[in-house]
Amino acid sequence: MNAASRGVISLFLQNAYFPDRQACLDALADAMRVAYCTFLEAGQAPRLDGPELALSRHMLVTALSDAGFLTMAAPPVTALEHALDGLPRNNFRPHICWVNDEGPHCCLIDMAVMLPLLMRMPTRYLLSERSYPRHGHE
Repeated sequence: MNAASRGVISLFLQNAYFPDRQACLDALADAMRVAYCTFLEAGQAPRLDGPELALSRHMLVTALSDAGFLTMAAPPVTALEHALDGLPRNNFRPHICWVNDEGPHCCLIDMAVMLPLLMRMPTRYLLSERSYPRHGHE
């Protein structure tokens, strides 16, 4: 069962209420925790769609350094840590991708750079597509 992540919600839906992105992420983490618990109560194992963790580098912030991008990408992972606190790790599979558009993929971030951040996610599994030629070495 797919479940939107707090990061992808904050990326694609405009925040008109909270004072900043962090406050929005915090509120989304609380709301998504309720949703994630509902999935578990129904016997579902949610796939947490979080494509923003990699694709936003390619689509939105190409000028950032790798370190700068990781700083920007860290708050959604922290929010996920909060949303899943105490829930069974085996029941969640985060989904990360490097965007599926037809344009050039010259600004993607390497998996090797992203992996330490992705491994912070409090889940047992990680679903990642890296089928583009840029990621052939990975």
